[in-house]
Amino acid sequence: GVFTLGHVAPAALYSMIALTRPGGLVVTSTRLKYYNATDYQTVSDEVQSRSLAELVYSATNRPYTDDDDAHYWVYLAH
Repeated sequence: GVFTLGHVAPAALYSMIALTRPGGLVVTSTRLKYYNATDYQTVSDEVQSRSLAELVYSATNRPYTDDDDAHYWVYLAH
């Protein structure tokens, strides 16, 4: 529930991964409104291109709340 509008910027993903032991998982969800209004995808792509973590699972446009869907992400920290 952290990655929602007005809470935490997408760049916080870097910190979450840095605090995770290698082989540990970082699981996030992004409501569609947040995803569309921020650069979360860019940050996610950069985390992977810099080999900080590997995206091992994602699910798009899945149920979250009655008024909005979300994307779900699972990263494996390196």
